[in-house]
Amino acid sequence: QVPKLCSLLPTTASIETPDPTNEDEKISIPPSTVIPYYQMSLLAAPFSFVYAGVEEMYFVWRAMYCRYFCRLHVLSSRPNSILYLSRMFENLLLAAHPKVFYHGIKVGAHPLRTAFPWIFTAFSGVLPVFQVLQLWDRVIAYDSLELIPTLAAAIYIFRAENVLASKTAEEVHAVFKETVHIQAIPLLQHFLFARKSPM
Repeated sequence: QVPKLCSLLPTTASIETPDPTNEDEKISIPPSTVIPYYQMSLLAAPFSFVYAGVEEMYFVWRAMYCRYFCRLHVLSSRPNSILYLSRMFENLLLAAHPKVFYHGIKVGAHPLRTAFPWIFTAFSGVLPVFQVLQLWDRVIAYDSLELIPTLAAAIYIFRAENVLASKTAEEVHAVFKETVHIQAIPLLQHFLFARKSPM
């Protein structure tokens, strides 16, 4: 059964244009009121590795979007929304490794600026597809998006030595350009259960 559209999404949409009679200025809005945005396809792409049929894949993607991913694209401070998850990432990183957090700010590369695209796309397009599916499997199991900022913090700490050695924002961003070899679940487990404080 497909869950109802997330309550965070608007039920109606209206956009005023300078001249409503001008056909060229009219804006079309889908019946769902969800306007497709850049990189939205990233949230659907991993399902093509699981389902052979487009129709079956669509309904699974729709269920995931309505249940979880819509919260990543609505400005709200409710639990599991993008603002809440962004703050959670900052709190986790500050608590686990304050030195790397403040070093990032010092060189002009705020850690959230690096992690926000990861959270926004639930790591799709960032990690290999198999790693993304493993992460999403745990999101469903725990019925929470909180694993996403937790993994973001774990990755940042995993590369902490390289970040601390960076002198500029460009060097910090370069540290996180290559993520193809990152193993999501072992990193999460280490961060949650085996990590020792650097203090």
